Amino acid sequence: MSDFDSWFTPQTSNLRTQGWRLWLAVSAGFLTFAAYVFFADLPERLRYEKMGQQAMRQLEQMRRPLLELKTLETRLADTERPTATTADIQLASDFADRDLQRFSQLSTYKPELTRRVKRFANSYHAWRSAQQHMLEHARQPDSIPGHRLVQHLSHSDELFLASLNALADCEVPIHADIRNGQQAQAELWIASTLLLGYLIIVVFGFQRATILAAEAREKQLDITLQSIGDGVIVTDTAGRVIRMNPLAEALTGWTQTEARGRPVTDIFHISNAETGAQVENPVTRVLREDTVVGLANHTVLTSRDGRRCQVSDSGAPIRDESARLHGVVLVFCDVSEDYAHQAAIREQSLRLQGILHSAMDAVIVADEQGTILEWNPQAEKIFGWKHHDAIGRKLEDLIIPTSQREAHLEAISQYIKGRKTRLIGQRWEFFALHRDGSEFPIELSLSQLHQSQGWLFCAFIRDLSQQKQTELALNKRTNQLTEAQRIARLGSWELDHGSGRLDWSDEVYRIFELDPATFEPSYDNFLQRVHPQDRELLDRAYRDSV
Repeated sequence: MSDFDSWFTPQTSNLRTQGWRLWLAVSAGFLTFAAYVFFADLPERLRYEKMGQQAMRQLEQMRRPLLELKTLETRLADTERPTATTADIQLASDFADRDLQRFSQLSTYKPELTRRVKRFANSYHAWRSAQQHMLEHARQPDSIPGHRLVQHLSHSDELFLASLNALADCEVPIHADIRNGQQAQAELWIASTLLLGYLIIVVFGFQRATILAAEAREKQLDITLQSIGDGVIVTDTAGRVIRMNPLAEALTGWTQTEARGRPVTDIFHISNAETGAQVENPVTRVLREDTVVGLANHTVLTSRDGRRCQVSDSGAPIRDESARLHGVVLVFCDVSEDYAHQAAIREQSLRLQGILHSAMDAVIVADEQGTILEWNPQAEKIFGWKHHDAIGRKLEDLIIPTSQREAHLEAISQYIKGRKTRLIGQRWEFFALHRDGSEFPIELSLSQLHQSQGWLFCAFIRDLSQQKQTELALNKRTNQLTEAQRIARLGSWELDHGSGRLDWSDEVYRIFELDPATFEPSYDNFLQRVHPQDRELLDRAYRDSV
């Protein structure tokens, strides 16, 4: 591309910019032409040439009455056989005076010519005066000698020649003006020719640049369409296919050559995946509503060879800089895998919800700010807060007792900052806060998950209230049994047959006078503490019971 072409087709050029540049280039040519015409004074020179032509014609016309007057003078001066009359000379003189007046008027366009015409007029009038004087004497031949008449005639001839010379002097500025005007005409013709040539070059360059720009845009558009990861179909305002990219060809089963000029409805067949009903083509809607439209979910594209795939698409109008509609671009992609993934996610979510709802423990999920995200039915039962009341609330405000909130927040903050905490991955017993304001014992195990939005914490909580009450009751009964044995001086022991472990009550140690810290109870050690005469009998009774 030449520099001239590149001036019309920069990388960011558009039609409006190119139009302005064309206008500037044409204006520059006309301004240059006008400047040359002005500074070369072509209009004035052409006007002088025209006036000069008129003056030259009048000058040529002046010679005829002068010569006619001279001829009549000569014929009338012939005293022997005069062939002219005074009336003839007067008539010729009137014609000459009239032409002289016309010539004087035409000479006023140029001061120098005006001066020369005045000199000629003076010479002419001097000649006419001498001519009249000589003719008066010629009519009275006896009043003047012959040699004097010859002198008068000779003087008239001299004045006549002087008039002709003065008239010839008038030709010099006239011829100069005519030559200058003719040169101006040549210069104007050359300048006009150059201007015309320049305009032809500019217009040709603009057209060529416009073609090159259009080809470049077309090439860039093709490259862009080839590179887009979605299927693209471009139509005109009648909904007929103009172009398609390779992915659109693969999804529809039509090549661009086959589809070009055909209605898009013949190429892009879509239907509802669930009902099978045909879905209105997006291009039709865009042309009707003149706005961007998209497909509803669960839309299936059926290709030319019968293949079906879930698609997502959108259609948008194509407008020029004047907002005029030039067509529609349809962009679509195969989302079959996305739908499969979404279905799998939904199934997994349902399974997870089922697990959460059927879990015997309370399950609470919160983010790193402590905002509750999940709250299963068991959590509702344990803490007294319904699901809709708990979601979105702060964990510390609902279930953490006031005395433990500061420690809870500090532990979470330290973990987020990258410091380890003993809470994760172990079971701990704490007191929790019920909705009614009471505190109760719980068992807590905590796990964590890091996502793009931050940390998530999942707490598994079990209410230990019943267990603690049972333990208290059992301890009470154990203490009561121990006290009863002490009072009755009775001991008791338990033997685990599988492990051989033997547990003695405190009273057994006291009866045998043994120290629990140093003596390890076992069945054999127990037999060693029984009287030898009773050992066999006791051992037989034990074996029989087993």
